[in-house]
This record gives sequence, structure tokens and C-alpha cells, in this order.
Amino acid sequence: MDHADKLRRFRFVSATAFKEFLHDESSYILHIFVEGHTDPSFYRGFFNDYVSEFGTPRFYKCGDKCQVYATRKKINGRTKTEQKEATVAVLYFVDKDLSDFGCEEYAEAPDVFVTEHYSIENYLVCDEILRVIWADIIHFYGEKTPEFDQFLQSFHHELRRFYRLVQPVMVWGIHHKRRGNTVRLEDIRMTELFEFDMNDGELVLKQKLASKDGRLIAKLDELCKTSTTDLDTDKEEITILLSKAVPKRFVRGKFETWFMCTYIKEYLRMLKKVYDEFRYPQGFLKNDDIVKALGPRLSITPTDIANFLKRNLASFSVDP
Repeated sequence: MDHADKLRRFRFVSATAFKEFLHDESSYILHIFVEGHTDPSFYRGFFNDYVSEFGTPRFYKCGDKCQVYATRKKINGRTKTEQKEATVAVLYFVDKDLSDFGCEEYAEAPDVFVTEHYSIENYLVCDEILRVIWADIIHFYGEKTPEFDQFLQSFHHELRRFYRLVQPVMVWGIHHKRRGNTVRLEDIRMTELFEFDMNDGELVLKQKLASKDGRLIAKLDELCKTSTTDLDTDKEEITILLSKAVPKRFVRGKFETWFMCTYIKEYLRMLKKVYDEFRYPQGFLKNDDIVKALGPRLSITPTDIANFLKRNLASFSVDP
């Protein structure tokens, strides 16, 4: 499926979501519009504090961020005969992506939640989820099990390295998106750019292609089927901008979850080499399913999401 086909599919999905909402005759009070098919798995649990009052929310998948905003425009533009009862609350949830860096611009709206991070995947790379993976998914077997605190320290050390090494990739992406060039960051495979090696019993992230000799840019151009000719015009400005920003604001969420999943898998393989009796489950932590698998495991609602829900639902009452 090429890019044009995907755009047509997104428009179809968005139109379907709008029609489903328009003709909905159920008793749902909360109607939530999101981008993709994994988003409900991430957001659903954060409504638990409101279920007793509003009931379970109904989710509609629009396809992408642009279509979420397009659906909102359609809903707000309905005629009076199409309006639902006032007891229905409609909210919208989108990823920020690279909006903070001059790549796109959407008007702020009180009923639209925009992630504080690049995307919802960035929220999953946190100590709480690492503890879940450690205790509930891996299930260490045998007498010799590593200390979680030691693992956590090593993980964050390499995560900081990953942030530094992936920054030139995001500089390249911002450069092209600012110019309106069609580059799909999802076409960039992290395995083409990075690998883990063992050094004195520790996992170390290494860059396969150096950014200074032009090989990295050439590989990115190859993967995304584009050509970069004028990166130097704003490379320094973008680099300075990113160096002052929190990495989760500019590192693509799926890149960060790739690092987490790959680091854990390599860490387990390393333990297996050291302790032959060590056992761990095979075939887990697939990056494509990471939101569905781990999104519902976040027990603490992120502050930005909690504030948005409180602001929009605290003043909303349901008629008895």
C-alpha cells in the first residue's frame, strides 16, 4: 500500500468514525476519538476514575491525527437536527509528533488532548513499565537472578546514549518535514542504524553508521526514498533546539520502545550466556504490539492526561 492509498484509507476510516458517532443510539456518554487501532488500549484505563459516573467510554479510530481534527470539525459543524443530547461528552486524543519544532501546526482546543511527549509510546518507556516487565512478564527462574536496581541503572545509562545517537536522525527528519517533504519515519528501521555489544559484562549501544562521514544521511535517504541536499542550512539550528529539549519530546515513540524492547531482549540473552540455568519466556515484547501489551499496565495516569480529563469532565454532569 503506497502513501496515497493510506491517505485514502484514513479518510474512509475517519468518515466511518463520524457516521458511527452520528448514528449511535447506545447509552454511551463519553465518546472518544483517537488516531490508531492501539490508542484505546493505552487510554482506556485512564477513564476508570470516571466510569462510575459516566460509564465506559466508546472509542472511535480515525486513522491519523489529521483525520481526528477533521472529524472534530465535522462534529462541531453539525446541524441542530443532528446534534446529540447535551449529556454526551466528546473528547479527542492525538500525538504531538514534531509540532513543537516547526513541522506542523494545529490550533489548540480545550477538548483536544495533545501528548506532552512525541507520542503515546514514549509514556511506556518508564520505570513502572520496566518493573512490570521484570516481575510479571519475564518471571525470573533459578536461584541466581540479577538485581532490578542494577538493571535499571544500566538501562538508563544506555537510554541516555540512545537519545544522543538518535538525535541526528530526528534532526534529519525535522529538516525534511519543515520543507514539506514526504518522509515516513516509520520506514526507518532502528536495526539498520544501531546494535548492542557486550563490554566488560555490560550492554553497550553502538552506532552502525557514523553521522559525520555522511553514511547515516545516505542510509536515511535510502530507507525513506528521498534525497538530502541542503541539510546544512538548518542542521545547527535544529540541533541546538533539540539539545535544549527533553528527549521524549522529539524522539519518535516507536524508536524509544524499540530501544527498550531490544535492550531487554539482549540483556536476557546476556544472562543466559552467564547462567546456563537461566530461563525466560521466548517471543515476547514485539514492538508492533507494545501499546496493546503494556498500555493497560500503566497504573498511574500521566499528569498531562489526568489534568486534561479533570478539566473536561469535572464540570460535566449527567442528568439523573
